[in-house]
Amino acid sequence: LDRNLPLSFFEAIECIFMLTGIFTTVWYISPMISVPGLLVLCIFLMIIKYTFKAIIQSKGLELTTRSPMYSLYSTTISGLVTVRCYNQGENFNTKFTQLLNTYGKAYIYYWNSTR
Repeated sequence: LDRNLPLSFFEAIECIFMLTGIFTTVWYISPMISVPGLLVLCIFLMIIKYTFKAIIQSKGLELTTRSPMYSLYSTTISGLVTVRCYNQGENFNTKFTQLLNTYGKAYIYYWNSTR
């Protein structure tokens, strides 16, 4: 599972409560300002609906590129004696760097699509 999921969940809940408090306060002080606020909210929801598929695909890509990186690291740690015995440290560094670059590109793509 994604270890950032609980943090993201609590941030989303906090944001919902803050927005509810802000809209309630603004509506109580000046009900006429709520009309443009609801219009902006509708536009925001349409944008989310339009970009939701891209966000889900970029998260899938990010998770797919993360798995081989962790797998290589775990495999190398378990076979560390063999890696050192046959001087394959440079091979590990090269392969890990390639996987890390691929993961970094996917993560940046996901990060940009969610902002």
